[in-house]
Amino acid sequence: MNTSLLKLRQLLDHRYGKGFELRPLMDMSKLNQSYETVVSGNDLYIPIIVKDQFLGAGVIPHGWELSEEKRKDVASLVRMVLEPRLYIEFLDRQESNLKGPRSQNDNTETMLTLVNTDQKVFTTSLLHLNGTQQQLLRKVALQIHDFSARWAFVPFDDVKNDIHTVMDICGLGGMTLYVQNIESLPAAYQKLLAEYTSSPRSLEEPLILTSSTIPLNELGQYIVSPGLLNDIITVHLEVDRAPLNSSIMREVVELVLNRDETQDLH
Repeated sequence: MNTSLLKLRQLLDHRYGKGFELRPLMDMSKLNQSYETVVSGNDLYIPIIVKDQFLGAGVIPHGWELSEEKRKDVASLVRMVLEPRLYIEFLDRQESNLKGPRSQNDNTETMLTLVNTDQKVFTTSLLHLNGTQQQLLRKVALQIHDFSARWAFVPFDDVKNDIHTVMDICGLGGMTLYVQNIESLPAAYQKLLAEYTSSPRSLEEPLILTSSTIPLNELGQYIVSPGLLNDIITVHLEVDRAPLNSSIMREVVELVLNRDETQDLH
């Protein structure tokens, strides 16, 4: 079982005493094409929709018993885990359709990447993604999240108001924090991220993925924290030149996150 799904089921059972089922394909009429949760029979259905694209639904058996507040909390938790996983599968299918039929080996490689549960210990807690296309940067961020044994993918903007100290970041647990357009991040948060990445971190603490479309040699005009700028220059991936084949990308990212020597990744 995928690590993120296992973690999700554990949390739902521990916090709410409920199980969980993932249904990638289902009758949309049951959801009335709505982003809102729907109770049908005894079950609670949570549609997963990204950029107006229906990707599937999470189902909580006997979810009708939950209060309205708990339904919202459960839906938020389920989407936090499922949206990145299902969206990257959707993008892969789109690319496959554009490129034509894939070989059986290519399909197998993608599937192995999506379900792999190896627990790697990453010695680097920040990786910067640089490129010219926001969508491609996000896709690569989702790929890295998917095989880095982190259980949830969360935009930094969604949690920044609750983050004031390094301990606040640590308390988020083993998730991926995605900082889009790092050059726009306020100075206080830049310094906080630099402080967080200055010490070794475990899989029980967040992995920080930052991104920018600004050339690396110009980021110094926007990054006021020398420590953060050094992290970005030391550990970055030039996405436009990176291998997007899933198995190769996995090897490349594992190399940079576990490496002992400082070098950029092309």
